[in-house]
Amino acid sequence: MRVAKNNIAFRVMIASQFVNNLGSSFFNIVFLVYAATLPNKTLSVTLVAFTEMLPTLFSIIVGNFADKTKHHLQSWSIARLSQSIIFLIITVILIFFDGQFWSFLILLLLVFISSVVGSYSNLLMKPISRFILSDSDLQEAMSLEQTVSIAVNLIGGFSGVALLGILHQNYAGFSLINAGMFVIAWSIMALNHRQFSEAEQHIEAETKSNTNTSIFSDLKSTFIYVYKDYLFFQILLLATAINFVGTSFNGIFNLTLLHSKSLLIGNFGTTVAIFGAISSIGLLTGSLVTNDFF
Repeated sequence: MRVAKNNIAFRVMIASQFVNNLGSSFFNIVFLVYAATLPNKTLSVTLVAFTEMLPTLFSIIVGNFADKTKHHLQSWSIARLSQSIIFLIITVILIFFDGQFWSFLILLLLVFISSVVGSYSNLLMKPISRFILSDSDLQEAMSLEQTVSIAVNLIGGFSGVALLGILHQNYAGFSLINAGMFVIAWSIMALNHRQFSEAEQHIEAETKSNTNTSIFSDLKSTFIYVYKDYLFFQILLLATAINFVGTSFNGIFNLTLLHSKSLLIGNFGTTVAIFGAISSIGLLTGSLVTNDFF
């Protein structure tokens, strides 16, 4: 907390990130609940799970593009506002074409685009956060970011389901609130733009030297660099396998809940939120407990 208290730029970035991630967490679970209300709910929930996982597969390409982007803050601003516009379009579709499977497919595409744009905007801020933080504060800042992310996942599911209940299952209204949260996240950064001007100038000077290389060349260089530390490379492969299994388990669990009413605690949305909260508590505990038996 010390770094957030003393570093204004980092505090602004964390606040913006919190609001943005909270909005994303809200809609992830609500979109899953919406899919479960459609006639072909098994296929719909499966497609939602696939759509949530797919942007991760594009993260390497998106990250490479973010590294070579000029005018990081301007691009970040456009990306965040684009997400808000996407959710305004989602709101219109939910108002006029609610419950139709073809409109659901369009919603999947829009959510996928929003997730990719969100990943791009988050990656744009990585070099900026590295510049505004000293080496001594970097580890504490990364821990705080991870804690905020886990906390959002912990409260986002329950808050999303509760808010949806308050809105009487008004998915269009919920999407409109989501669009507003992206605008708030953008406003926090826009109102404090001067805190990041020096960092942007520094990054622009560095970006000019690496924009001519292809993505394949960059991937090859990164692979060679990582493979030099063979132990780290093995750990990376193991972490990839664990995350792959964990992601698959979430989708299977959601499908199981659709057809096993006896497993539900209250309703489908509440049960998924409880499961997500327990997973977040496990992640938080694992990050705090080091040098343990395992």
